[in-house]
Amino acid sequence: MYDPLPSGDIEKSAVFTALSGSGVTGTVSIWRTNPDNERVLRIESLNSTFNSRNHLFIRATGETFPAIPLKSHLGNQNYYTGIMTAKTWISVELRTGSDPLMSTKIAEAVFP
Repeated sequence: MYDPLPSGDIEKSAVFTALSGSGVTGTVSIWRTNPDNERVLRIESLNSTFNSRNHLFIRATGETFPAIPLKSHLGNQNYYTGIMTAKTWISVELRTGSDPLMSTKIAEAVFP
């Protein structure tokens, strides 16, 4: 999967930390697009051996957004969130399991 770069500016960026020996690698960034200010979650250089039933969770101060199904366990991917307002971004979690709410966290990117 190799989605092109979004048009806009990066608000936050962080590197995935693999958990429980998952071996997940990659970077995560939140982009503010031009001209509409929608926030796009971008994953770059993702590499995971968990190739199905994966979900992303975006966390901001006081908010956790609905699970986003992962398109692929490899590559560069864009996820248009529908979020239009500025947030204080905390982290992005990558989870695996058939039920997103009962899934296992295999990686996390914490924004500085």
